[in-house]
Amino acid sequence: MQVDPSDAVAALVLAAEARHLDYPRGADGDGRVARHLGFLLNVVSSRAEAAFARALRHPELYSVLDPGAHATLAELKERGVCLAAVANADGRLEQELGAFDLARYFDVLVDSQMLGVEKPDARIFDCAAERLGVPLQHSWYVGDGLVNDVLGA
Repeated sequence: MQVDPSDAVAALVLAAEARHLDYPRGADGDGRVARHLGFLLNVVSSRAEAAFARALRHPELYSVLDPGAHATLAELKERGVCLAAVANADGRLEQELGAFDLARYFDVLVDSQMLGVEKPDARIFDCAAERLGVPLQHSWYVGDGLVNDVLGA
């Protein structure tokens, strides 16, 4: 079965939100994402799970940086905006940002593995604001996921 790349990307974005659902029961986060991806693309669940597992093993999966990232972050810093990176990560957030020379823009890094709390739990956002010394009502959060980022924050 041939899947249009733009459909695959859209389906993956939607399926990524499934990580935070309780369905299907007994599946871990990656399993829930893979099963929802298969459903959205009308692909048998076992094939979707195998394809998703292969994709996660690619070392270049997160190796492309948005071309405007440095300019955007530099402009925010120039304007005096305090920046925190809040991520559900595995303890290597600083290393991952450093690989793209991005860590230098952030005043605070909040790695869920290090904190023991992950998005969408509001405590991770509270922690970032507290470490920045900025009241929550005076802060903005920019993210790419409905459950983790929009609802969590």
